[in-house]
Amino acid sequence: MDISDLLADPVRPQKTVTAKSGCLNDDLYQALQGTVSTFSGNFYHCSTEVNAPNPGLYIHGLGLIGLPLNERDAQLIISKAAQAPFGKGSETVIDTTVRDTWEIDPPQIRFVNPRWESYVESIVFETVWSTLGVAPYATKPRCELYKLLLYQPGSHFLPHQDTAKAPGMFATIVVVLPSPFQGGEVHVSHAGKTKDLEVSQTSAYNISILAWYTDVMHEVKPITSGYRLALSYNLIHTSPNIPTPSLPGQPDLLPLYRCLQTWAYGGFATMPDTPLVAYLLDHEYSPDDLTARQGCLKGKDSTIIARLLPIAESLGIAVCLGNLKRTVIGTAEDEGYGYHKRRWHDDEEDESEEETPRMGDISEDEYEISNMVRIDHGEDVDIDFGDFKIDQDSLVPEDPFKGVEPDDEEYEGYMGNGAGSLSQWYSSSVLTLFRIEDITSIGVSLKGHNWGLQHLRLGGAPDPKSEEIVSAVLECLENARHAPYTPATVLENDRNSAKIILAHVVAWKRADLWNKVIRHCGPPLETVNSTLSDALKAFDLDSIKPGLVSLIQQNAALHARVNVVRDISHNARLSLNCEWMESLATEALSSYAAFDVSDVPTLVEMVKEKGTAVIEASILPGATKKTGVYDFLMGLAKALQKHSSTLEGSPSTSDEPKTALTKVIRHCVAAAIPQWDVAMTWPGYGMTNTYAKDSRLSELLDFCFLIDDAELCSTVATIASEAGTYTTVDALIKTLREHIDKLPKTDNNVEKRNMHQRTLRTCAISSMSKWQTAGFKLDAQLRAIRDLAQLSFVIDQPDLCVELFDAIQGAHGTMGYEHFVALVKSVSQHLPKIEDGASDPTGTGKLKTELNRVVRSSLESAVQRLEPSGYRTVDRACELIDLSIAADHLAPCVAIFNTLLKVFPKEDHDSRITPTYQLLVPRLKATVSKYGQPITTEPFASFFRIVISLYLSRILAPNTPSTVQPTLPKRTAGCNACSNCKNLKAFLNDSAKRLEFRASKQVRTHLETEIARAQINDIVTVETLKHRTPHALVVNKRSGVMAQLAWQESQAEATAFVRKVAEDHVLRAIMGERYDDVVRAIQGTKPFRFDGNLTIPPSVVKASSASDGSSVGASSSPHPSSLGIPRMALATSGPSSLIGTKRKHAVALENTIAVIDLT
Repeated sequence: MDISDLLADPVRPQKTVTAKSGCLNDDLYQALQGTVSTFSGNFYHCSTEVNAPNPGLYIHGLGLIGLPLNERDAQLIISKAAQAPFGKGSETVIDTTVRDTWEIDPPQIRFVNPRWESYVESIVFETVWSTLGVAPYATKPRCELYKLLLYQPGSHFLPHQDTAKAPGMFATIVVVLPSPFQGGEVHVSHAGKTKDLEVSQTSAYNISILAWYTDVMHEVKPITSGYRLALSYNLIHTSPNIPTPSLPGQPDLLPLYRCLQTWAYGGFATMPDTPLVAYLLDHEYSPDDLTARQGCLKGKDSTIIARLLPIAESLGIAVCLGNLKRTVIGTAEDEGYGYHKRRWHDDEEDESEEETPRMGDISEDEYEISNMVRIDHGEDVDIDFGDFKIDQDSLVPEDPFKGVEPDDEEYEGYMGNGAGSLSQWYSSSVLTLFRIEDITSIGVSLKGHNWGLQHLRLGGAPDPKSEEIVSAVLECLENARHAPYTPATVLENDRNSAKIILAHVVAWKRADLWNKVIRHCGPPLETVNSTLSDALKAFDLDSIKPGLVSLIQQNAALHARVNVVRDISHNARLSLNCEWMESLATEALSSYAAFDVSDVPTLVEMVKEKGTAVIEASILPGATKKTGVYDFLMGLAKALQKHSSTLEGSPSTSDEPKTALTKVIRHCVAAAIPQWDVAMTWPGYGMTNTYAKDSRLSELLDFCFLIDDAELCSTVATIASEAGTYTTVDALIKTLREHIDKLPKTDNNVEKRNMHQRTLRTCAISSMSKWQTAGFKLDAQLRAIRDLAQLSFVIDQPDLCVELFDAIQGAHGTMGYEHFVALVKSVSQHLPKIEDGASDPTGTGKLKTELNRVVRSSLESAVQRLEPSGYRTVDRACELIDLSIAADHLAPCVAIFNTLLKVFPKEDHDSRITPTYQLLVPRLKATVSKYGQPITTEPFASFFRIVISLYLSRILAPNTPSTVQPTLPKRTAGCNACSNCKNLKAFLNDSAKRLEFRASKQVRTHLETEIARAQINDIVTVETLKHRTPHALVVNKRSGVMAQLAWQESQAEATAFVRKVAEDHVLRAIMGERYDDVVRAIQGTKPFRFDGNLTIPPSVVKASSASDGSSVGASSSPHPSSLGIPRMALATSGPSSLIGTKRKHAVALENTIAVIDLT
């Protein structure tokens, strides 16, 4: 859309904004970029060619025409020329009011100078081609002569566009030949740009070249004197498959218009802090250049501003040019490797080559605009900003120097212990924009309050300019008031400015402005005393009440607010108790939001003077809605409680004030309770004080007991139980118990004690749900279980143990063996206390039954977590059996034994029996004996029976030889003198299978001789190994001998294992009818066979219980030897030889295992 269309649009939106959006900097940058196309050329060309040749112009009928052209030749040319026509619609007409020019067609013309045509082509296809920005051609274009034109005084051609005289024509070339004349400027315009091509000053002796695209509007101004002789050429495109060159279309200026319009109407959500933007131009202009204003602009800068200016003027936006200087100061990135004061050098390099290190951390970054001149239609109105600094958020784009090298820099060099300071400077010219209505606020923002205050006028009604200044200064004061930090000097200057404005608004009698300014004049007390009397001369109290209220509210502390109210009362000569002062005091209290402990004494004094209503109406509503005021609320409650205690003994005090105080105290505590866990921080460090939170619970409970309010105690417990951690609730429980223990055990305290007991129960239940997720280590978890179980009995509510078990059981995988055992031990410890039913309100014994169920179920859960093997298996198994017997619940023992009897696929019985059963048997016997029960009681008898059967069948049986020799004869060999022979003799009577003598041949021969002499070839073999030096003599025992030796060792181990289980008479009761098989197995006469089930059925416990705990043997016929028959020696069998004898069956089994002698 063209600029004229935008500005002429009759339907322009009203100055209203429904919702702010977008960013001014971003939108403006995009809009300005859109005003300039990527076209690099120009729409015209104009040059004077001082070295151009004389064309040697020859006209038929006239001959050679001399140049510069004289008047005689000009008249001759006119005599041969025709009046030039022009196109009008579809017709060609002659109208000298539009075009007054003479023309001669090309056939009547020729050029005598042979260099002329080549010169024209070179100047056109090189210089003009480049100026017009035409793309390179594939086929050489044609430059065809169209007409010879002669302009005489008065000749002209009104604005028009050239028509294409031939297919492919895209530009007109005009060669102005040497001829003195005045006037005749060619005015060209395109896309908002205009230019006057004026060549008359050099036309007398020089040739000038003019050119423009055919769609460029141009006009030839009238010739005022002399004659203008020109050759007109058509520039014709000839390259196939390449578009005909043309000017780019008119840029769409609607985005720029909408951007500036949105800004003008206040529609941008994101704006610079100072409502001013500075757009960096492509070219840099000196201060002298800027005095020419728009006339100094070049290239793209000229285009942008030409299109921007009329839009900005129509919307009330000022347009200025100026110079921007950026100063950056920081620390260089220099590690001391050769940078020296703006120079970096190497031993092998030329020191004249300067280089500066890169900028590191930046400490200062400033932007300053200077030499600013206004170029819009208000340029005659001086903007007295002078040189001023701007923030980076005013730049468009916001980081224009990114990746740009500085124009200048200075480095002080490496300082020995670190890099030195580096300063960099950047320079650019800028286009500065701001709304005219913001001039005052910008001036105040950039130059300070004094810039505006010096333009204020005293007396009478303020003019619009003064109102703008006051508004701008107030805005700055308000921004400074909310800044996180304001230097003391700035603060003092702000107060002085506010006082100056205050004097003006009093003179103007503007109470509304007085109310806005008064809060900026300094400390409230000082301000009241110094300004109120003057204000009351100009205003009534009601009109300045808002300002006085804001002055009061400026103090966060309540005691300071009270002091301000008193001073207002004094200066206004009003009683504090009058209605107007009462309303002012109410305003001061109702807006109080500091809730600081230091204000508690002031509040207590108010209560003493006016009662509790002042706190109930003005303080507590705000305090109960605000978080982080726990200390204030509790401080107030304690102070009021202390005051209340002073009223207790006063006979003149009625119950009504005490009741009101109690109500407020309770209100304070009730409001403080939900805030017990609000994070506390150490002042100045920002570290959370987690320990203080638990101390707050103790404080709350202590105070609730102090005021004798069991209901609030319950509230504390409920809230803390819901929001607190296990540690918090545990601390709460301890505090509660301490207070309950201190309650006198009188009838008056029964209901309170019961309520506190219920509170403890609530805490205990909460604790059960928290300790599992508290991240405690195992020891802490077990301690928690013991503490909770103990608590349930202490508060006479042992049924909590049932809930504790359910909590542990419901923890799905996170609870292990230790947790259930801890519960069993804790409950079992206290279970006898309810034997008489004292803790069972029903008196039915149901509670005891439930607790027994907890014990038994916990035992069963622990058994489920018992590992079949491992370093803790025996300890845990014995512990569980001990607890099961103590609980009179033997079912878990069956599960324990079945777990221990499991043999997994990758295990064998050796690996189970040696580390597990060997250790378990004596400890299990001791545990059973501890409770006075024989091991013949089930399920112990079944376990021992299976263990013995496993041992004899899986360990002993595989080592039982086919022929058993009770003893091996002593055999001897050797000379009894040498050490080798002594080793040989010992070998013959031990269990070793092989003995090797690596020695000289003499030694080997000696040993071989002694072995042959001893005739022991029936028990050993001898061989010599010759693959090593010296050779080795190897003596091996025969397999039969080794089998007997292995048997004797296995027999001794089996006997020892069986003896660990029981002596003979008990063993008979355990093994029953298989006792004889045990004896035969140990004698070696018959291997023990056991293919039975390794699982003990649960029914054995029930059967045992049914028989009133009698031993297993009681139900079967005992073996006679189990009834005290004297032990007899085990009969031997066969001769003494170990080899070649057959097994003989032993005599009747009158002997016992206890007398087997393997020595």
